[in-house]
Amino acid sequence: HDIINMNYYMDCVALQLAIEGPIDKRSGKIFGPPAGKTMTYYVDDVNLPWIEEFGTQNSLSLMRQVIDHKFVFDRADLSLRKEL
Repeated sequence: HDIINMNYYMDCVALQLAIEGPIDKRSGKIFGPPAGKTMTYYVDDVNLPWIEEFGTQNSLSLMRQVIDHKFVFDRADLSLRKEL
């Protein structure tokens, strides 16, 4: 398991790094926990991230994308998705 402690200064980049930290590449664009293990995240203080000028919380939008669609975009190559 991995604990993600959110705070006022956490943006979507920091959250993506926290999500991708404990996972390994499996094949192609598929990523997941090491073989034989499961992946569980505990997220603390979900309502704390900064609200930007458009009224959204980018880190929460990224978390919702991961939960709903089970992928994140690779920040180095925006055309590549990492399926979790």
